[in-house]
Amino acid sequence: VNKLIPRIRVFAVPETLAYLHKGGRLSKVGYTAGSLLKIKPIIELRNKVSVANKTIGLKKAMQMIISKLSKCDTNYPIVPSYTYDNKNLHELMSKTDEKYRQVMIEEDNLDPAIACHWGPNAFGYIFVEKED
Repeated sequence: VNKLIPRIRVFAVPETLAYLHKGGRLSKVGYTAGSLLKIKPIIELRNKVSVANKTIGLKKAMQMIISKLSKCDTNYPIVPSYTYDNKNLHELMSKTDEKYRQVMIEEDNLDPAIACHWGPNAFGYIFVEKED
């Protein structure tokens, strides 16, 4: 198990920037500009929380999350995750290649400690990355 921990990846997209702003992770200028331009950050949890990428619009964000699965070790399950409502997650899953959907396990409604920073309707995947 300890060998897997450094390989665990979390990629998620918040539906709105409001909670990142309210939590102090995004300035007022960043929040205002990002909201107007419909910028969606791809949040990565890999030893720490960071922005892996940014896209314009929810659909492109979904494609970016799906592209991250190319690093996925399909010998381990993929955990589809969401906060509050799984509508966005279901859309993401419907666009995901069957070879990845076959190893998905039950959806996970993320812990409130994460949900309070990302807000409702955030979504993404948790998986184990391939070994180098």
